Amino acid sequence: MLNAFEEMAIIGKPLAEGDRCSFIFEPGDTKTFISFLTDDQNCPLHIERSTEGLKVGKRQCETWSYLAAMSVNGEEKRVDLLFGESTVTISVDHKQVTVPILLLTSIKRVCGYGKVKSFDIVREEPPQDVDHLLISSLAGYADLKTRVVKILGRQTESSWLAPLSRLIIKPNPNMIFDIGFHNGDDTDYYLKRGYQVVAVEADPDLAHVGLCRFQEEIITGQLMFVNMAIGPSSGRLPFYRSRIASERNSLDKEMAMRLGRVDEIIIPACQANEIMAIFGIPYYMKIDVEAYDYLLLEAVCNWPARPTYISFEAASPDWLGYLGKLSNAGYNSFAVVDQHEVPSMQVPTDSEEGRRVAGVTFPRGSSGPFGRDIRLPWLDLQGTLDIISRIETDWWDIHASRRLPQEMNSREQLRSDNFDR
Repeated sequence: MLNAFEEMAIIGKPLAEGDRCSFIFEPGDTKTFISFLTDDQNCPLHIERSTEGLKVGKRQCETWSYLAAMSVNGEEKRVDLLFGESTVTISVDHKQVTVPILLLTSIKRVCGYGKVKSFDIVREEPPQDVDHLLISSLAGYADLKTRVVKILGRQTESSWLAPLSRLIIKPNPNMIFDIGFHNGDDTDYYLKRGYQVVAVEADPDLAHVGLCRFQEEIITGQLMFVNMAIGPSSGRLPFYRSRIASERNSLDKEMAMRLGRVDEIIIPACQANEIMAIFGIPYYMKIDVEAYDYLLLEAVCNWPARPTYISFEAASPDWLGYLGKLSNAGYNSFAVVDQHEVPSMQVPTDSEEGRRVAGVTFPRGSSGPFGRDIRLPWLDLQGTLDIISRIETDWWDIHASRRLPQEMNSREQLRSDNFDR
């Protein structure tokens, strides 16, 4: 249910002729609306219910105009939309009205206010010139291989396709994204803490190992696995697997070859926004995508809603510049973690993150604790830049939080804070 204007979502792909949309206005006479927006914040379609009934309007260049009105009472109302080439037909209570709509293929996001629920969009005929992500039902299959998230082309049966976007999006306090699954040590820790995890791994061999390791969690739905790369474009891209160290695997050949020879394979890839459109916004997002962390950081800065915590390796192009962008996007405090020290780190006895667990150890190469469990100084942007200018380690992660430094550094404040949960 929508309760605030800022609860918005990016649509997985632009709207097109033939798309259908539906949502429900819950009972009441208070002002409630759904708006479809373009990237430049024009609003080609605005549907609003108030004591005066249902109004349909648009906004362009800060100028509002109403296109139609329908008489409806204050009971629960289902609204159905059918998009044509240049029109949209709106159906409520067996009544219909058709109005013109401009910039249909430029609509990229949706926002709303008030008592709105069950927002959904149906695309019956996916474009045939791109691959599509199939999120299969992970329960009830005897063959483990059928549980792998697959990339399907034009032979895909529409009955297998899950919706490609969850349109009403706000951070999920129980979900973590492990972008760069590798051997699964980080995912293992997040699962033990009770979180639902979306794991993304490009290497098909590492993905198979992970599927075998976490078979039970996949069956129960606690773990959702995506075997594809995060890349600059969607489709099938060359991927380079290091023969020396799998943690160097990358879409970037130069990065993968730093330790020696590589093998090239072709794998499916998607963009960062597509993962978010399918699964929603996580509470914490761990990013470890060799040479391409910046793609996810760029996406985070542009998302209408953002994870409370993110972490990334200080290795991507212009990663230092992204600290400023994250700060502008609402990340107020940062912690610098020496990755050489992670195996000696412990989960605090007064841990604030997830379910309490005992005896946790962090293997070398894992990301370690996150959020309020990092008992290192959390600093503002300038303090973080000062630390980085003096750092001596050659391998570190940056953790970012939307909380203020004084909140992150004070256990008493954190225990009484309801920022996320």
